[in-house]
Amino acid sequence: MGKSVTKPPKPPTAKKVAREHRKHDKKQDRKQKRRAWLKSRAHQNRHHGVPLAVDATAVLTGCVGHYADPTTAVITGAVSAATIGVPVALGALSERERGLVSAHGLGAAAWAVAGSVFGPVNTLVSAAGAVGAITAQVSWIESRKVRTTVNSAKIDKKNAETWNGDGGVLSRVGMPGAGLFATETVWSADGQRRIGMNYHIDLAGSGVRVEQALQLGPSLAAEIPGRLRQGAVTVLDDEEDTNHVIARVVWVKPWSEHTKLEHPIVTHLDEIRQQVNAAVEYHLSDGATGEMDIPDHIKHLLPNMSSIKNPFPAGEIDDGSTHYKEFWRKGYGSLHGLKVGFTGSGKTVDINSEITSLMPCRDALVWVIDVSMKAGKDFAAWGDCIDWMGNDPKKAAAMLRQAIAFADGRGKEYRNSSILSPATAPAIVILIDELSALWKQLPELCSSMLTRGTKEFRSQGIILRTASQRGSQEGYGHGFAEFREMLVANELLKVKKAAEAAFTLSDTENLPGNPEKFTYGEAVEENSITGKQVHRKGYFVDIGDDEDEDDHGVIPELASLYGPFRPTLDAPTMKYATPDYLNRTTASGENPLITPEMVTKPRTPEPITTEDELAEHVEGIRTNTEWLGSHLSGDFRINTTGPYDDDTDGEDDDMNTAPEMHITDIAKKMGITTGDDEMVREQRAAIMQAQHDADDARRGDELADLDRRLEQMPAEHANKDAAEAVGQVTVKQFPDDDPIKAFCVQQLGKASTKGIQTGEIAARYAEHSGKKAPSKTTVVDRLKDLNAHGKAKAAGSGRGVKWFRADQAPEDAM
Repeated sequence: MGKSVTKPPKPPTAKKVAREHRKHDKKQDRKQKRRAWLKSRAHQNRHHGVPLAVDATAVLTGCVGHYADPTTAVITGAVSAATIGVPVALGALSERERGLVSAHGLGAAAWAVAGSVFGPVNTLVSAAGAVGAITAQVSWIESRKVRTTVNSAKIDKKNAETWNGDGGVLSRVGMPGAGLFATETVWSADGQRRIGMNYHIDLAGSGVRVEQALQLGPSLAAEIPGRLRQGAVTVLDDEEDTNHVIARVVWVKPWSEHTKLEHPIVTHLDEIRQQVNAAVEYHLSDGATGEMDIPDHIKHLLPNMSSIKNPFPAGEIDDGSTHYKEFWRKGYGSLHGLKVGFTGSGKTVDINSEITSLMPCRDALVWVIDVSMKAGKDFAAWGDCIDWMGNDPKKAAAMLRQAIAFADGRGKEYRNSSILSPATAPAIVILIDELSALWKQLPELCSSMLTRGTKEFRSQGIILRTASQRGSQEGYGHGFAEFREMLVANELLKVKKAAEAAFTLSDTENLPGNPEKFTYGEAVEENSITGKQVHRKGYFVDIGDDEDEDDHGVIPELASLYGPFRPTLDAPTMKYATPDYLNRTTASGENPLITPEMVTKPRTPEPITTEDELAEHVEGIRTNTEWLGSHLSGDFRINTTGPYDDDTDGEDDDMNTAPEMHITDIAKKMGITTGDDEMVREQRAAIMQAQHDADDARRGDELADLDRRLEQMPAEHANKDAAEAVGQVTVKQFPDDDPIKAFCVQQLGKASTKGIQTGEIAARYAEHSGKKAPSKTTVVDRLKDLNAHGKAKAAGSGRGVKWFRADQAPEDAM
């Protein structure tokens, strides 16, 4: 037999070799990922050993104290406390985590004492120790929790590779160990454009504190790929999580020179006016009409339905969300401030916007001082809504002296209140425009009284908010530096020089943009209490044309609506009123009556004696007659009793802060005929009808004028939109592939001859696209573009306007 020959193994094919290499690479990749995962978790969770160490030392100390001797137990406890306490004090822990360790340590010490006395294995002692240990560990884990990506989109994974790990963005800016765990898009105010990104960063275990991370905006801007504008990156903290910060990157400027954000009160003025006048008519007609429910969106815009204790809407932040401004803060009191911006920055409109926001407040009076060349012209139309106006140095001096007298008087009358609540004694908001002009004309008075006032007013409900064009010490004089140090709410609008920014704000390294290029109404607000800065654009309120003395914009309408309901000072404060205050004069504006519809009979509530009761009562108001009934009953003020001064010999004087009101007082201020008989009611009806006739005649005149201008329209403009041809509006043009424009065309077709309103189109677009609903203005702009090209027409007037496709529109559509 022949020998068997063993065949040599076949050489592996290239395909098999490649497959084996892939298996090996995958295996190694899994090992590396596991090692990286374990390393990351160990790094982020290394401080979790702190509560375990505290528990272990407590058990050790208790055992030594019970089974050995107390002296050794004391030494053991002291050494253990030092061993744990020193690293905790010097380590990269948040203040919350240090508090957790301190509380846990005290609890552990108490347990060690109990263990030394009763024994560590005692049933009650053991149970208490177990509960304490579990509670401490859960609290610590919640503080040091490891986050996972909340959005699994590819953009997050790509950003995580760029931001995390050795050599990543976070490591390069001095945040090694921190991790990007989520991103979210920042949309424009109309919800149509992506203007930036929010990068959520976890600091747990990184050794970087929140206060350190907040200063890294410029460093992040330099490391993020792509070219960014100045101030594009802002680092924000999370008040609910000490290990979470947000790096907000806004690529483009959020507002243009033409962006005007209308104040909510102006937007809803017609609705507010209807609610107010309907309630008044109910009382005048002895309940002949029904009630009207108050919609939620205007509830806190009605007179007396808001409080200066609450932040009020004041504009828009650069991410499109609403900006809220504070004038008073619980636990601190009055927030004094300075607003700096040169001519054309929107400073005066900003002040008028603040006055508008204060009108619904039941607990705030407004004083205005303006001794510049304008002499208060920009505020005169507010009439009785401004409690006291000072437009010359003499009146201004009297107002400052009176403010000091009121502060001293309140300190005596309300001596049990360390910080006087506006619910007890209404706040006095003193708005000073052109502060530099006042300081130059009254240097000694300003130096003494304003400086003194910033210290004393804070606890007595008197608020100083000043504005000026001057952003340097030279613009004022002696004593201003001390006054400036006491201001906590400062605002920087557009200025000419960078030095003015440094004069106004304490931190100018992380400004969101160049203040020399700010748009109208754009500003940075800084709160020195919280250390935060906010980039915002303020609400716009039309104050009229400076060149037309008779044009005051929308202010007369606001004054006529809110004037009759403005609060008055409390009786204890009025004890210190000077003759200048008692004899002051204000110009009341006219109050046109708007025809109301439905209201009901008010209730008769019990007296309100605490702030909580007042807040609960306000939230419980549902109809406009309940609102007016509360005003007439004095329910928007707290009724309190107590001694005025030390000369009362223990007797209690009346400190009722709720003034008695009567519907005839309000009606008189509003220019409404009062009375209950049939003849007077007919007279009121005639007044209302006359006003409607006048409004119809005015609209008829406007239409006749439009017809006349259309007849004179040149032939070459015949194919243009009529309104555009006569120069009334400039129609914006949008491409045919604009998503909202295309959607409008689609919805007009579906609506057929029924037509559709702009609000319905906006709601359907949000449902269709899954995005934020566009504003009505955004939709109307697209519809006007379609109208200009003969593709859409509108019919109706006011809130009843409907849009149609051109070939389906009724004959009267335009």
